[in-house]
Amino acid sequence: MPASVSNSPVFNLALAAALGVTMVSLAVRLKIPSIALLLLTGILVGPSVLGILQPDALGSGLQFVVGMAVAVILFEGGLTLDLEGARRSPIVIRRMLTVGVLITWLGTALAAWWLLELSFDLALLCGSLVIVTGPTVVSPLLRRIGVRERLKHILYWEAVLIDAIGVFIAVLCLEWLVPDAGRAWSPLLRFGARVALGAGVGIFTGITMALLLRHHVIPDEQVNIFVLGVALFAYAACEAVLPESGILAVIIAGLIVGMTKPKDLDNLKRFKLELTELGIGMLFILLSARLQVSRFFDYGWGLLATIGVLLLVLRPLAIATATVGHRFSVQEKLFLSWIAPRGIIAAFMASLFALELSHDPEMAAQAPILETFTFAVIGITVVIQGFSASWVARVLGLRVGSRQTWLIVGDVAVAGALAKGVRAAGGSAVALAPIDKGEEPASPAPHIVHHDPLDRSLLDDPRFADIGHVLSATPNLDFDQLVCQRWSEVVGKDGCTYICSHEELEEAKHRHDPHALCWDGIDPGDLLHGLDAGSLAVTTFEIGPDEDPGRFGPHVTPLLWVDAEGQVSIWREGQLSEITAPGQTVAAYQRIPDLDVLVGDALVVPDEQATFDEVVENLLAAAAQHQPNLGVEALKQSILERERSMPTALGSGVAIPHAYCPSAEHSRCYVANVPAGIDANTPDSEPIHLVFLVLSPVGKAEDHLRSLASIARLVHDRSYVSFLERQGSSEELLSRIHERA
Repeated sequence: MPASVSNSPVFNLALAAALGVTMVSLAVRLKIPSIALLLLTGILVGPSVLGILQPDALGSGLQFVVGMAVAVILFEGGLTLDLEGARRSPIVIRRMLTVGVLITWLGTALAAWWLLELSFDLALLCGSLVIVTGPTVVSPLLRRIGVRERLKHILYWEAVLIDAIGVFIAVLCLEWLVPDAGRAWSPLLRFGARVALGAGVGIFTGITMALLLRHHVIPDEQVNIFVLGVALFAYAACEAVLPESGILAVIIAGLIVGMTKPKDLDNLKRFKLELTELGIGMLFILLSARLQVSRFFDYGWGLLATIGVLLLVLRPLAIATATVGHRFSVQEKLFLSWIAPRGIIAAFMASLFALELSHDPEMAAQAPILETFTFAVIGITVVIQGFSASWVARVLGLRVGSRQTWLIVGDVAVAGALAKGVRAAGGSAVALAPIDKGEEPASPAPHIVHHDPLDRSLLDDPRFADIGHVLSATPNLDFDQLVCQRWSEVVGKDGCTYICSHEELEEAKHRHDPHALCWDGIDPGDLLHGLDAGSLAVTTFEIGPDEDPGRFGPHVTPLLWVDAEGQVSIWREGQLSEITAPGQTVAAYQRIPDLDVLVGDALVVPDEQATFDEVVENLLAAAAQHQPNLGVEALKQSILERERSMPTALGSGVAIPHAYCPSAEHSRCYVANVPAGIDANTPDSEPIHLVFLVLSPVGKAEDHLRSLASIARLVHDRSYVSFLERQGSSEELLSRIHERA
């Protein structure tokens, strides 16, 4: 390659960017850690091997590019940092971020001082660079392997929260190592000045950006570039006054903007995430290309021994200390001890500090050890731990099998009800309610995630690590299709389904859309409207191979099926006849509000010769047990006299005798099932099997009519009436009626 090309800063920067994004994309496709490919590619194309890429051609511009990239990455980290998740973090994570950090930092420093024969000050700096683990490595790793929920939670939040801690300890160590020429300030005083400057500028910048975004001062089309420009300016301004103070400024600014949740927050996160992925790919190629392979051999066994102490002694010690007093098995502690891959922040900070030390005549000779040691730790942890994690989890017995959790996307009422039903039936489900960008949920619920389902950052949340199936059930068909397209990249085409109407299903079949299904008699819009209005509810029904089909009349629509093993599937037409083992269905049903309060007792009258008068007498006797001073004889005469002149038989085997009762406080109903039937003068000449006796307080005509209407709604379907007639005990009869409440 001509020297004019290989020494061109523009060519080298563009080549690094192209290789970086290519390797990141390839890693996603191969489902392997991207850092492994980036590190290998950078070394391969760098001066030590092929010599295609010449990072030194950028000169002093390399430090500038690295600094700006670190600023964008840390601003994005602050922007996406979930403080609520941090507050939910258990004491184990807090110990890992305090005692565990000290063990890692000081223990690594002692090992480097002894085994690598570094000065103790430089050893402290080396130790500080490998404190961080990094969510960019941990999150994909957790998605790839299935382990217990609390292990994922601990590893994820450690990676998310430890970045800022590690960065500031590293800055403090750098202050201690490189005093400013001509200044007599102590390192702690200089560090305090940097913290004060960075915090002040960060708070001012964050509040200013948040206010401008909240009041829509910045046009929507310019929000992303405005925030990027202001964040970079805040970083550069701090760096111009006190080097290394800009890091804190961008973290705090991003945190404040994220906490205020402006309208364009989701777009902003996506934009920053794309920039971060571009920056990570490009810079990791550039920085790893600077590595001289010979240096890894120069440090020999001392380097490997130091890394061995870090991974095999200090990490287990930190985990053992953090889990004292908590019920963690030996296997769980071993797994947590094994998984601690280092990532992007460690690499960038090491390179940034090495570049800075290279300008100091006294420290220039020792600067390469920072990159050599840190990149060696990154390479070993990412490759060995990343590729062995699944095997280690399986050997330790911590695998939870294939991903079975269902992600249910829909409005709060729909997604929340379906996910709750799945969990009640023994399955695993997460409810995700779409929310407008930056908008606060109207009624936040702890069991419902409010977020944009199309946002890829969801995959970093441990609650979504085990998603194996996605069900989108919103009234917006186009949105449902987008959700399935996006998530099919994660769970595969067979794992994504959206619910539509029968007409839309026919159209989807013509388009060969594999994601479309429909429920029998109800679509997501109907379900949402019914749940919001209170006319529908979602519950679970235990059913078995011999289930009576009459239980599921037009008032009940099965939606999902959960078998005895917790496996979830979407209910299919005709599935009831195919059930061979007990399970539960999550179903929507037409509610009859307060029916469980209205119907107070039930009887089964086995007498084959029972008359209507005898059944009424039995019902009044049952009512008298619940309502003292009922005046049974007077009520009986009143009811029977009315029956002779105005029969209350509705047909289909149902009669609803009713009366006002002076001693009643509330309307109550008592039901009798007469399997043999009562011959009576009915509209359809069928015998009466179900008798509903309604008693209401005097002067409460409205309540009385409402109670009669509720019973009429209950028995309007002949198949359901037949189902109630087949209930063999009073308990079964009352339970089936109360299911409709």
